[in-house]
Amino acid sequence: MTPQKQIIILVAFSLAGLIFIFQGIYFLSKKYQNTLKETQNSEKGKKNSENSAKILGYISLAIGFLTIFCGIILKIIPQVFQYLALFYVIFLIASFSVIIFSFKK
Repeated sequence: MTPQKQIIILVAFSLAGLIFIFQGIYFLSKKYQNTLKETQNSEKGKKNSENSAKILGYISLAIGFLTIFCGIILKIIPQVFQYLALFYVIFLIASFSVIIFSFKK
């Protein structure tokens, strides 16, 4: 892999990771959780929406930090690209599965 491709991958992974991190911070903010509570009528719905927002927030933070970490590792050790990509995709599938099953009622 050429150094130019490594820099492009590092920048792309870093930007994507920052977007996930900011999204996770937003989901964990009280402002967002209060807007979810206002849209729910029942007390059970308010609690479920708050728990869902927390799950989404923590998963978004984890994906963001992992994305930035993968970008840095790929820049430092480009030989592990295939293995790291496989691990990253498995982690994303597991994360999205948690999201889907947490919202399933």
